[in-house]
Order: sequence, then C-alpha cells, then structure tokens
Amino acid sequence: MKHENLTDEELVALAKNNDSNSINELIARFENAIKIKANTYSANHWIRDDLIQRGRIAVTKAISKFSLEHSSKSKFATYLNICLENEFRTAINEINKKTGLDVDIEGLIENNNFITDDRFNPEKIAIIKEAERELDNVSKEVLSKTEQSVYKLRNLGYKNSDIAKELKVDRKSVENTLTRIKQKLSKKINKKDID
Repeated sequence: MKHENLTDEELVALAKNNDSNSINELIARFENAIKIKANTYSANHWIRDDLIQRGRIAVTKAISKFSLEHSSKSKFATYLNICLENEFRTAINEINKKTGLDVDIEGLIENNNFITDDRFNPEKIAIIKEAERELDNVSKEVLSKTEQSVYKLRNLGYKNSDIAKELKVDRKSVENTLTRIKQKLSKKINKKDID
C-alpha cells in the first residue's frame, strides 16, 4: 500500500490503528504547513524551532482526537489547522510567561488569516513538496558539498548569520555561496525546461 496515495482521512483511520507509516506520512504531509505557521508566529529562530516540534506533536494529538464519523462535514486538514493554532497560542503564552517576552498573538492572527490560509491546502502543499523534491534532486547533481550544506540549512529556515555560525564561516561567505546556489539551480532548471 502506498501511503502517499491515500487521503488524509484514510491515513487517519490507519493511524488510529497504530500504523506508524500513516502517522509519519501525515506528519510529512503537513510539515510545510507547520513551518509556515511557525514562521508566522515567530521570527525568533529558537521559538520557531520549538513551535515546529510542537506542531509535529499536534499532528499526532489531532489524529487521536479527530472523529472519522464527521469527516464528511469537516476535513482532517481543517481540524489540524485549528489544533495547530491552539497549540501555538498555548506555546507562545508559555514562552511569554517564562521569558517575559510579549508576543502579540492576536495581532499575528489578525494580520494572517490562518483558517483560510490557502498555503495550508493539502493539495497545494503536495505540489510544493513535489517541486521541493525535484529541486533537491537537482541540487545533488550540481552543488558542491559546501553548497549543499548551506542549501539544506537555508531550507530549514536558518538565516544567513545562523548558517555562518553553524558552518563556522563568515556571513559574506554564506551570502556568496547562496548566490552561486541560485545561479547553478536556475541554470540547471532552465536547461531542463528547454530539454
């Protein structure tokens, strides 16, 4: 059985019976949505990483709580979106209490229509993931090992300064590497389109 061909609701049904492949597929399927939402809630790198981790856990919680009897009225993606929003609100409130930060959750929600955010559409996310897989394949063909390291960290949401610290190089070197990566990938993709 190919899990990637199943609907969200079919995967939830299998996951409720402890099928770990279904759970993993659902987490992978919504990974981009989790990152998008985490990025919206925080520009701070360590907070964003914490939110992404909590988002993955929220998927497993949503699986156990989602009612398959009502799946004709409410899709799992919609339910999960609400669960993620609630999880991230709770996390930000906890972070505010622990650190003394004052992240304005209501302002974030007002400026971003999370429930109707089209980027959360599973079909669009699947298309984006396919494009990312294609780009990853191309990157392995044309990028040096150093460029691949920078490329991977950038895709994980690292800022240039964070990449520089992680790879123990200066920021200008990272910026130059990112420019080369864009040029190489662009050239290879354009060549593929022509072929």
